[in-house]
Amino acid sequence: MGFAQCSNQGIFDKCIGAVDGLLIELHDVRDTEALRAAQYFTRKGFYAMNVQAVCDANYRFLWYSIDNPGSVHDSLAFGKGSLCRALSGGILQDGMYIVGDA
Repeated sequence: MGFAQCSNQGIFDKCIGAVDGLLIELHDVRDTEALRAAQYFTRKGFYAMNVQAVCDANYRFLWYSIDNPGSVHDSLAFGKGSLCRALSGGILQDGMYIVGDA
């Protein structure tokens, strides 16, 4: 089953994935030379990693990134990531697309 079956109006016919970001909470965060704890402190009031992922309509992961600390907004994390570069470089076949929120 693909995204096309999720819509009765053909809206998702060529959709191959959905991208979203989430914060994975970190515990016992300490300031060190390698880790600047403030970068991992989120606007929601806890320490976290910003995880970006793309799943298909069957909930299988197609791509993920754990490259950004929790203080980085989803849109910036996506813009800095390898998926954004690949999409900008034309990795998808004509008409295919990935959906996501802003």
